[in-house]
Amino acid sequence: MTGFEIAGVALAAPAIVERLIQVSLDGYKVFQDAKMAGKGIQKYRYELDVSRVRLEGWIQATKCGGDLWMALGEKSRRYQLVLETLAYIAGVFAQVEQLEKKYGIKPLVNQIQSSEVKTVAEKGLGISGWFKNLHPPRLASKSGRSRSPSPAPKHFRSTSSPIGLSSTNLAPVLNDEKAILKYSRETDLEFDAPGLEECIAQMDERAWEYKHALSTFRKYEWVFTSQAELQLLIEDLNKYITCLETLTSAPFQTNIQIFTPFNEFRVPFKPPFSRLSQFIGREEILDEMEDILHPALAGKDHYRRRVIVLHGMGGIGKSQVALEYAYRKAEQNKYSTIFWIDATDYSTINASGRQILETLISHYATKHSITSSPDFPRIATDLGIPGQIDNTGKLIEGSNKTAWQIVQSWMAREGNSTWCLIADGINGEADAARLLEALPKCGHGHIVITSRVRGPRCDCIIDIPPMDKESGIKLLLDCKKLEDLAEKDREAAESIVEKLGYLPLALSQAVAYMVSRALDFVEYLQRLCEDMSGFIGRSFPQYAEGVFSCWKLSVQALQESNPDTIPLLRLCSFLSPEGVSKELLYRGLGSMHWLHCISLREENVKCVLDLDKSRLDEAIDDLVKYALIKPKASSTSRGEDRSYWIHPLVQLWARESYSDGESIILAREKQHKDQLRKEGARKAICMVGIGLDVDNRGDRKSSEWIFERKNVAHLNLCYNVHIPDVLEEDDIVDEELALALWKLGCRLQYYISDDNNRLAVDLHRKSLRLYERLTPRGSDIEVAMLLVKQSLSIIYIQLHYMDCTIEDVILLIDETLDGQRRLLGELHRDTLVSFSLKASCLHILQVDPDASAALYKQCMRNIQTLPESDPIVSFTMHDFAALYFSQQEYGKALELFERSLDLYCKYRGVNHQDTLIALGSIAALTWELKDYEKAQEYLHRRVKGSEETFGLANSYTLRAIGDLQHIYLDMNQFDNASAETEKLLGGWRILHGEEHPNRDGMLWEIKFRRMRHLSEGSYPSSGPDESNKGAKD
Repeated sequence: MTGFEIAGVALAAPAIVERLIQVSLDGYKVFQDAKMAGKGIQKYRYELDVSRVRLEGWIQATKCGGDLWMALGEKSRRYQLVLETLAYIAGVFAQVEQLEKKYGIKPLVNQIQSSEVKTVAEKGLGISGWFKNLHPPRLASKSGRSRSPSPAPKHFRSTSSPIGLSSTNLAPVLNDEKAILKYSRETDLEFDAPGLEECIAQMDERAWEYKHALSTFRKYEWVFTSQAELQLLIEDLNKYITCLETLTSAPFQTNIQIFTPFNEFRVPFKPPFSRLSQFIGREEILDEMEDILHPALAGKDHYRRRVIVLHGMGGIGKSQVALEYAYRKAEQNKYSTIFWIDATDYSTINASGRQILETLISHYATKHSITSSPDFPRIATDLGIPGQIDNTGKLIEGSNKTAWQIVQSWMAREGNSTWCLIADGINGEADAARLLEALPKCGHGHIVITSRVRGPRCDCIIDIPPMDKESGIKLLLDCKKLEDLAEKDREAAESIVEKLGYLPLALSQAVAYMVSRALDFVEYLQRLCEDMSGFIGRSFPQYAEGVFSCWKLSVQALQESNPDTIPLLRLCSFLSPEGVSKELLYRGLGSMHWLHCISLREENVKCVLDLDKSRLDEAIDDLVKYALIKPKASSTSRGEDRSYWIHPLVQLWARESYSDGESIILAREKQHKDQLRKEGARKAICMVGIGLDVDNRGDRKSSEWIFERKNVAHLNLCYNVHIPDVLEEDDIVDEELALALWKLGCRLQYYISDDNNRLAVDLHRKSLRLYERLTPRGSDIEVAMLLVKQSLSIIYIQLHYMDCTIEDVILLIDETLDGQRRLLGELHRDTLVSFSLKASCLHILQVDPDASAALYKQCMRNIQTLPESDPIVSFTMHDFAALYFSQQEYGKALELFERSLDLYCKYRGVNHQDTLIALGSIAALTWELKDYEKAQEYLHRRVKGSEETFGLANSYTLRAIGDLQHIYLDMNQFDNASAETEKLLGGWRILHGEEHPNRDGMLWEIKFRRMRHLSEGSYPSSGPDESNKGAKD
């Protein structure tokens, strides 16, 4: 060989060894799970497992793949024989013809597609023909270049018929079975092997073909049909493994002993399913598990009992986190053994127990002999169940213990204290209670439970959140790099991850769908947006209703244990997912009819609603328990201040599902979905609207503004999404909806903008139409309608009658006033509000100032019957003062303004909106009177209170800041003016998401005014600038 050829062999051979070994181990797994058709064949499964243990022992002893070629000699005949022997072991599992003809192993017919069965039957093909039909011969190498191996030297060619792959035309291995067995017993095998490069080339082809075959075999179930032929398979494997041990015994005998002493408690880990090829994120969870289960001071030979629960909703990735933990700890030898059980119910626990017992029997079989048949009587004694295992290795019928009870006892043995048990799949409280009874009765060992409920008693509950954005994108990209994508693909990938809520199962489903249909991210995003629930609910393996299947079990369990949770979950699905506060739910209790208890009040002898908060609390707690809603991590508050987060896909499923009384069903038809959406929208509007504390009487508290700021996402969802749907419906008859729409429209009076004004009018008109449809209409409905008309009049006055005439507004007020006089009386609070409203109308719209003054005087007389704490007293004074201000009777105006301000501060609070309005009014009056210091003081108080009550990003606050900025300019206090301008511009950016349209003009004005002031050489500390008076309220 040339130097380059030697280098090529040295580089290629270790990889070939690794592939052949992997094929062999995969083959063991495929056929270890094969069905046993013949009588008495079951015991050979244990012998097959024994041979696997021998092979794994040889692999560990020789450290295969990395340095085997160095220890044996990279060009030696010994190395060549080891390669060929490994190929024979892999070929036992992967050579198609001999599986059927020599070993009697066949795929189950019902696992092969009907079209394939027909083809096999018509052509008279056996298993090899079926495989050829699936996979035509491949003549090219993995790299795509054609290979034509050179002929091998004659004395190394096979003399007997080789066993060849039916799916390839490879030349035979250079030595047949007899030659390998013969040469393996020779001692001098260190000379250079002629034709080694051809051997390695053929082994490379053969390894890839075997790997390809095994990947196909995994898709089918297999069956052993003959005891004698299965025995032959095990004998061949043992023969080849013996050959490997013989070939490598001399080079490794000085430093490695192949078989270690038997340790009854060190049992190989058999994972329930394959490890993810790319485990992404979750490192902080694995670190937390490590800190809890393996603290720094813990003993290495005795693990005190610790139980942790990985808690989260279905599809969040609990099982994958547990599986990755198990694989990592198995690699680190942190546990003597790791067992995995399916804890879904009794039957799955018992089934897992039988599998673990089989593993224990196979393990104990290696204690007594690794070459002969298992000694089942001795194994039964070792396991503490003498006479309970038959001669096929199965637990006898009528055994006094179940398989799981035997495993329990084994795990509780003294000295067996470093195991880990993973219990996967707790779906309900009954499952959790069942599992606790099934756990080993001892004080040692680690237990990891994956659960959708928080029920199991444990040392720690770890809540599994959705993936973070970076990890979600990595999972979706599936080995691609985000920076390698085109910009539109990058944006589409980020949008997909966000729409799927970073849910691992949904992202995996998306990847599988895109791969199966060769879609790029842009195409998939388009389809996802067109039919979100259709894609998420699409069936895929193990999930009949797609991702939605994950939550169906939890919801059905809740439907049985606490039916209140289902309508509450559906209601929350129409709210913002960012956080539903308990205060919002408490306030909306009046709309939650499923929580109302009907009782009789003896004094009224009629049914009334008794709102039951405790039932709402229980429903919330149960939804949290089943991980369908989750306390927000940022919400450390208790009680009414606590908020709950709900996953957007859970919301989507709850919005488009309905109950038939027994189960939860996902709607498929568009018409049905629309109906469910509109019903849910109406309930959300009622809950949010009824919870608002707004009216026409001035009773609004400062805390109400704080509440609205916390719940602005829900309010905006109602205004922007739900209400447009409701406004289009003409056949609704709903008293609660009428009340809610009025309150939501009334609220918009405090957030003045053209869009809000139009929507407020529309909501009031819709509320009136809903009230008018109610039959029969009692006096309570009539009074409610008058309140709506009164509120509508206020909006018209604020908007200077918008789309109606002055006469229409006055007529509406008179109609309201007449009705209230008739139904409520002359001195009722609502009637007094309408009196004051008419006076304000005549004043503000400049219709008849004298009539306005006369009405205000009548109002002042009327309010004397009310206590001074009543808000009607203070706002009547304030409005009368505004009339005097407009008539330039400044002394009377200032007196009434200050009296109303004192009442507002005393009874409403210094930061109440009415107080802030009064501060603005006095500031405007004192500004007019050229008392700039006092005007600046009142405006500063107004800005401070507005920021504390409404926040900076509020139109009312920004107007207050603008007024303060103007007076600072007029007083030549340019630094203060600059500071207020920057605050105003920042608040505008937050509120509108863009720069103020007059930003440059405002900054330029300050600069210009400063320069002009300096050029004039005048530096008064305060004083007017008559050329630019500020806007006044």
